[in-house]
Amino acid sequence: MTTRHERENDAAGLRPGYSKLSAAGFWVLAFLACVVPNELALQDAAMPDLRFAGFFGTLAAVALIFALFGWLRPRLALVLTAAVVSIMLLVRFAFYGLAEFSGFGFTNDVFIHLEVESFRVAWEQYQGMILSLLAMLVLLVGIVTLLARRMARPSRLGSLAIAIPAAIVAVSCHQAMPEWMLAESAYVWYQPKRLDMPEDEQQRWRESGLVNVDLIRKADMTAELPAHPRNLILLYIESGGLPVIDSP
Repeated sequence: MTTRHERENDAAGLRPGYSKLSAAGFWVLAFLACVVPNELALQDAAMPDLRFAGFFGTLAAVALIFALFGWLRPRLALVLTAAVVSIMLLVRFAFYGLAEFSGFGFTNDVFIHLEVESFRVAWEQYQGMILSLLAMLVLLVGIVTLLARRMARPSRLGSLAIAIPAAIVAVSCHQAMPEWMLAESAYVWYQPKRLDMPEDEQQRWRESGLVNVDLIRKADMTAELPAHPRNLILLYIESGGLPVIDSP
């Protein structure tokens, strides 16, 4: 007695062995494409202790995506797989580029420099990597499109057996996942800065009129040039950090 997935594979004119081999090849390719830039970025960002967690966290994330094919219709699973894998690749290649350029990952500086000029510099310095990323996105989406109805898919019970441990591993390893790092940095960036001082002390500063302790959201801040601007020489040391000004 054949299962629903086997009947669909037979209708596509594929032997079960070929179907399973095609599925395995795609998921191995997707895993490698997602895990390699993350492992390199963690090394460049001086976070090698997270590489083990990053490896298994990525493996768990890919397993969760694979489990979708046992629960959803092939077309919907196809769309979600293409979208999620594409987002993961974009975030992870951006993480690698940031770590290789500055030695850091997704920090507040990412949002400070999020402008057109930054994209121009990134294109000039990482044109090869960007083109490789675009080619990889097209390749992965194309493979998903060709194999979506031909890949051997798990049963609903099998998907559940995969998803539960994969979710536990993914949550346990979230600190090593660049998607989490980006979301956490964005949350901190768009939250108003809080002053670490007692409320009565803040009130005294308000009454003094010397400073404004009622900080506004960064997104609400605007700046305008004066009618007659003065010359200003600004020295900016990229990634200099505190050791530069702390030196005797």
